Amino acid sequence: VETFAADAKYRNDERFARVWLALAAASPDPGAVFDAMARHRVGESLALVWVARAFVAEKAKKFADADALFARGLEKGAAPRERGEAARALRA
Repeated sequence: VETFAADAKYRNDERFARVWLALAAASPDPGAVFDAMARHRVGESLALVWVARAFVAEKAKKFADADALFARGLEKGAAPRERGEAARALRA
């Protein structure tokens, strides 16, 4: 996966981001996978990625971090915006 991460054309490809998210879901340390994604800027404009990161933070009972992740995704204009807003509203 990291072979393609440096290629800008894959950065915000939802299919590529889903592969990374599957790795995070299968990993004992999803934070390390999210750190690698951030380093390579994978999915930074996809709401799906921000919602997944926030979900992992919530699962770890890091609610302030989850709120910050939702806000950061919206701030970056992650699309579709409705997905991020809806997920954040469910948490409120």
